[in-house]
Amino acid sequence: AAADSRPDLSTLAAVGAAPRVRRRLAMAQAATVAALGSALGILAGLVPSLAIVMARAEFEVAMPWSTLAAVAVGVPLLAALLLGAVTRSRLPMERRLA
Repeated sequence: AAADSRPDLSTLAAVGAAPRVRRRLAMAQAATVAALGSALGILAGLVPSLAIVMARAEFEVAMPWSTLAAVAVGVPLLAALLLGAVTRSRLPMERRLA
């Protein structure tokens, strides 16, 4: 996503957007992708595990809510912060093709 948005970021720089816009956009993209991945991963693990536990009468359901919340919130936050730390604020100008 970041590679595809590079010409758009150059356009933003050409029209006078602040250099920190690139970093914020990259952070938002990383957080969005990580949040979707975390949510889908939690669902993909939760549905089969609940099906197995519900099918067996001797198992007890115990949900690790704190771990699930840490994954759902922590992974996107960590991804955004790490990408924000390594993303350059300024880009070299690119030529746009018509």
